[in-house]
This record gives sequence, structure tokens and C-alpha cells, in this order.
Amino acid sequence: MRLFAGSIRKSVSTRGCEETGLVALSKIRSRHDALAGEMKRRVMNHRSPMDPSLAGIRADGSTSRRT
Repeated sequence: MRLFAGSIRKSVSTRGCEETGLVALSKIRSRHDALAGEMKRRVMNHRSPMDPSLAGIRADGSTSRRT
């Protein structure tokens, strides 16, 4: 998840990943949150919350940057 957030932040295109079905940008936030929840259930540390504004991902899953 953080790879795609970083790519968006750096204005690196994710179009190929989206077109081939590798990632759905609209689901990055919810997937991150699900993984963080699973880590907590397994008593693992999760120290990297995803800030949607930092990642360029709006709350509705759309991006503020052109990909």
C-alpha cells in the first residue's frame, strides 16, 4: 500500500498497475486499514498510519494527482 501511496506522492504513474488489475486506487485506504487491523489482532506493531492527503488519495479513493 505504501508503495502506491509513495508513487502517487511523487507523481509516478500507476496507470499500468491499475489497468492490469494489480491495484485499485480507490481501495488502497481501506486495504491499508484492513491490514493494520489484522496486524493489531496478531499483536504486531503498526507504526505507519496512512494519511490520505499525504498519499494524494482522497477519502473517496480518487487521487489529487494525475496518474
